[in-house]
Amino acid sequence: MSDEPPSAGPPGIDDRVDIRIDPRPLSEAERHWPDVEDLERMLRIAVGHALAIRECHAAEIDFWVTDDASIRAVNADRLGHDYATDSICFGRPDAAGRVEGSAVISHETAAREAIEHDVAPEVELCLYAVHATLHMTGMDDADEEDRRGMRRSEIECLRRMGWSGLSLGDEYARAATASGAVEVDG
Repeated sequence: MSDEPPSAGPPGIDDRVDIRIDPRPLSEAERHWPDVEDLERMLRIAVGHALAIRECHAAEIDFWVTDDASIRAVNADRLGHDYATDSICFGRPDAAGRVEGSAVISHETAAREAIEHDVAPEVELCLYAVHATLHMTGMDDADEEDRRGMRRSEIECLRRMGWSGLSLGDEYARAATASGAVEVDG
């Protein structure tokens, strides 16, 4: 696995993806994150790979990277769930396959989960952006078969970014093993 952040993704994503990262005080777990410009670039690349995997060539997606309190408020207001979560997204492809959507992602949850999964926090954050993008392009993870497909696509996006051999937990290891697509540690 490369420690270098990815430098390029699929062409043509800069005009389609808007990333907004809240200025925030850093927690101890977040002190080693990349600077905001690098993080925005990584997220844009991750989203670009998710769009490419889904063969989605027309999309406008806004991402808001924020804290647990803010994502909890969105979750309660929009979905009636009074708890923080890793990501929330809104949007689906229209009849022509064009995706317009938005997503909210918690950097605090990413920092905590990154420690648990023994990955860099920006990898976890990119995973959330990929997950939300896949949902907005029509993928679902409501049942076991759908979850495996979602996990395989997430793993493939991270692999395309140069992040393979990650320890993302048992669910990801099972999906990768089932697909044979990429090396992932359990």
